Amino acid sequence: MSESRSATSTEEAFAISVRDVPALVVAFEFAERRADELPDWLPGAMSRVYQTAEAHGGVARTDLLTYLDRDQFAPEPVFIVIYDGNPEHGAMRVDVTAPVANADPVAAASNEALLVLPAHREAFVRLKRSQADPEDLGAAYEAVERWLLDQGYTVAAPPREVYWTDFMGASPHDEVCDIAWPIASPKA
Repeated sequence: MSESRSATSTEEAFAISVRDVPALVVAFEFAERRADELPDWLPGAMSRVYQTAEAHGGVARTDLLTYLDRDQFAPEPVFIVIYDGNPEHGAMRVDVTAPVANADPVAAASNEALLVLPAHREAFVRLKRSQADPEDLGAAYEAVERWLLDQGYTVAAPPREVYWTDFMGASPHDEVCDIAWPIASPKA
């Protein structure tokens, strides 16, 4: 279930929404990286987690992850990149993950190649390729974070980028990813 809320004037360039995300079993790889190292490291990490997910049941595609609301497009593999830290302050933990199709969370708990991302609620913004260049992503992160705090939510986990298409091959007007912050409900 996804709900949209009006953006304030500070987020006018972004349509921020809230959605519920189920628990996901993911193939993963993590490393400590600086922002300038990511363009060289991310493609290889994505390839490796893709192969791991394929070996454990296949990479979940957008048609299995209905919360992504991509029914009007052909099914695409999904990658989630989680950033724990601020790239402006040096190296940060980066987790590259690929959800595994129809995976059993109980069985995944004993597999070192897999991880269970807990169910959560997240505030997110969907970006077009023209909005998602590395030098432009910071504005989207800041807008979502500012919006969720203004709405009374609290940050529940590190932010993430959710990809479902060939980012480099996309046209400037193609939707390519979501910037999302897991949230805790506002205090009553």
